[in-house]
Amino acid sequence: MTPGTLNIPIYRGAAWRHTLRFLQSGTTTPLDLSGLGPFVMQFSDTSGRILASATVTVDTPSSGIMDIALTATQTQLFPIGSGMVRVGIRDSLNNPYAQGNLDVIQFTPRPA
Repeated sequence: MTPGTLNIPIYRGAAWRHTLRFLQSGTTTPLDLSGLGPFVMQFSDTSGRILASATVTVDTPSSGIMDIALTATQTQLFPIGSGMVRVGIRDSLNNPYAQGNLDVIQFTPRPA
């Protein structure tokens, strides 16, 4: 499986939540995720050191939808800059779903 490309910026010190919808290649048919979890989404620096693992929730596997979340405390650890954080998501069989190098931007106001 060829993974999709993620290009969603992260604001350092802010919660990061997104919904990802996976479709069967070349169609509008949802990819059935039944029996493929748990899913793992990890964030690393450019040297490969793991910075955080996101919470991945799949409420209805047949919908192809995953909810992804990082806390503000987790994103506070990310280095600021363009393409500074690598991300990838895989299933329990080690099939890749998406990957990317994400920009990290300082969030204003700074967290309390």
